[in-house]
Amino acid sequence: MGAELLRSPVGADLLWMRRGYRDLQHRLEDLQLLNHFPAEGAIVDKGKLTTRLRTLDASLGEGDLRLDAFYPETYRLYREDDRAAFFAQLPATPTKQEPWILKPTGLSKGRGVFVAWRFDPLRRVFADPRIDDPAYAGRIPRYIAQRYLKDVLLLDQRKSEIRIYWLIASLEPLRVLMYREGTTRLTSQPFKLDDFENPLIHITNAFQQKNHPDFDPAVELKWEFDRLERHLVEERGLAAPGHLERELRPRLRACLAFVARAARERLASPPTQGHYFGLYGAATAGAVLIAHYRLDTVQLTVGFSTRATMALMWNLCATEPLGALFFAAAIRYRNR
Repeated sequence: MGAELLRSPVGADLLWMRRGYRDLQHRLEDLQLLNHFPAEGAIVDKGKLTTRLRTLDASLGEGDLRLDAFYPETYRLYREDDRAAFFAQLPATPTKQEPWILKPTGLSKGRGVFVAWRFDPLRRVFADPRIDDPAYAGRIPRYIAQRYLKDVLLLDQRKSEIRIYWLIASLEPLRVLMYREGTTRLTSQPFKLDDFENPLIHITNAFQQKNHPDFDPAVELKWEFDRLERHLVEERGLAAPGHLERELRPRLRACLAFVARAARERLASPPTQGHYFGLYGAATAGAVLIAHYRLDTVQLTVGFSTRATMALMWNLCATEPLGALFFAAAIRYRNR
């Protein structure tokens, strides 16, 4: 693909790193590209992302894509105001029909995620008077709570989500590229609005599925987009041919553009040396969207570049037009 791999960052045009990159962010050469924005917490931390999304949404007007069209009702439990609002809106009598999914703000691979519908134990945690002591509160993981999406279109009777990869190539001007092919990730056990402690039913993350002691390795966990379209069009007659191209991909791009716009101001405050880009994964509760023939509610999260993402990047550069576009865009905007 016309690229040379180097063992040292010295003299490299593009730095692709998973660890140790923070030490380099203030020592980049003038034209070096690094795959981590210095303030990328604005986009990969679920709590900070929620804050940015709300801020942008408050500035929008009629006719704009609004946050509630693709981001579920969300509360930042580490903030007193959001926490109070969350507990205030809960039903007086807990019911399994109103579950919530709780996620650590800074973890990936589904770690620490759980579904709950009874919150007395959580109330007791936050009622502890030591909660206002930073030394004590710092030991409690930062969580967000999102309304659990229960009106889902099941694929083979299982819950699913769509996984896509996208690139912020430039902040000024803003350039966001989405890799057109994604995967549909499924749970390994049939869905039911019960047994919330079982991640094989409720957590679509493949890492959580495969590392569960009851996981059945014979179960298919991922579908490519063409397999999803065949299922919807040919096997179930739920959509017309070309549904993903006409309906799904354009709206996914719009959602990702919204996220990039929301985080842009914070991301655009890097050190003066070097240039930055970000290649991210995003998960959406895509089955819900297709069930309603529109992107009705997308449970969208954004995470760090992973080993899978790195492999995808090299594959793109070697075999896909987007690979050439990626390098051309990165170098072009770097030299502005």
